[in-house]
Amino acid sequence: MLHAAKEPAGCRRDARPAVAVSALLGLVFAAAAGAQTPEPAREMTLSEVASAAVESSRAVRDARLARSSAGYDLYVEEGRFVPTLLFGASAGRDAFRLEGLDSGQAVEQFDDDRADVAAALEWTAPTGASLAWTWNRSRLDRELDLPATSDDRSREWGSAVALVQPLLREGGIAVATAPLSIARLSDLQEALAERSAIEGVVTTAILAARAQVQAEESVRIAERSLASARELVETNQALIDAGRMARVDLVQSETEVARKEAALLAAENTRERSRLALLAVLDLERETPIEPRLDLAELDEVDLDLERLIGFAHEHRPDFLATLAAVEISRLELLVARNARLWNLDLVAAYGDASARPLGQAPEADTREKSWSVGLALGHRFGDRTRRRDWAQAKIADERTALALVEAEQ
Repeated sequence: MLHAAKEPAGCRRDARPAVAVSALLGLVFAAAAGAQTPEPAREMTLSEVASAAVESSRAVRDARLARSSAGYDLYVEEGRFVPTLLFGASAGRDAFRLEGLDSGQAVEQFDDDRADVAAALEWTAPTGASLAWTWNRSRLDRELDLPATSDDRSREWGSAVALVQPLLREGGIAVATAPLSIARLSDLQEALAERSAIEGVVTTAILAARAQVQAEESVRIAERSLASARELVETNQALIDAGRMARVDLVQSETEVARKEAALLAAENTRERSRLALLAVLDLERETPIEPRLDLAELDEVDLDLERLIGFAHEHRPDFLATLAAVEISRLELLVARNARLWNLDLVAAYGDASARPLGQAPEADTREKSWSVGLALGHRFGDRTRRRDWAQAKIADERTALALVEAEQ
């Protein structure tokens, strides 16, 4: 009797689970495909692309922070010629005791209550002069602890004015106002750097958007060209089937189809690279769907006159304007360094008015002292090489910025 060969038990056990797993995976992939429905692409005009690029640019944010920091430097320098007021007050109590060495008895003993108030007003003039006004008032109340004594009081009050006007070193409006002018020019440079960063980001964003639009159009052209080539193959195949064309003539049409398919693949790759480049400029995720739109009607017509364009570039190019500011800064720094090598020659004038009431005296014993003085003060530091070094470095910087300006004008 012949018996049919039995299937191995292991094979029967593995077949059903494999089918179940395959079915489960199919359901999972189908659900995932349904859940990952691509969202529609967001249309963006050139203005929207430029605005989004500026808002997301780290270079623009860094330039804005640098300008903000330079603004604080300018704020400090603009207060250089603003008067400053100083105020101070103090109060305290002092105890004093004098004893004899043999008897140990107190010879003199008293307590002092003191109070002082002072104020000062200082002002630096644009000529380099410094003017200072001071006012002070002090009071001393002495309480005597020994019998047969009376308490005493003393008062002091007065004011003074002092003027120092440099005549050589640190003197003159140009030298005194140079730090303020340098701070303003530095703030202008930071503003131009911010403007240059914004212009660079906007230009990059517009070029990336245009490249994306061109890549999309290239894909559409390649698709239409491929469709035409395939229609030609179908037409030639019909002619061959009808016996009106030799089969060998179909090779050229099929070759053209292959070439068009390769061109379409290259266009799609270019479109993907352009899309990723635009997303990188906008700082968006790689999967973000966007579709830039170029509306040529929004663009204004520009008259490309060469002389007008050169003048416009000189007036609005941030790098050229920054170079002009650097030239002016180096000129001012050279002026300050040259002035720092001069001798110190100052005109000094002062006036004082002080009153006092001695301790233990009546108000009729008040004294008042008035004084004034005027003169010249001359001085110089010998052997200081830093002044010559600063002057030499400032002169070299001035020459280098002049060369940079010539290069920028080319």
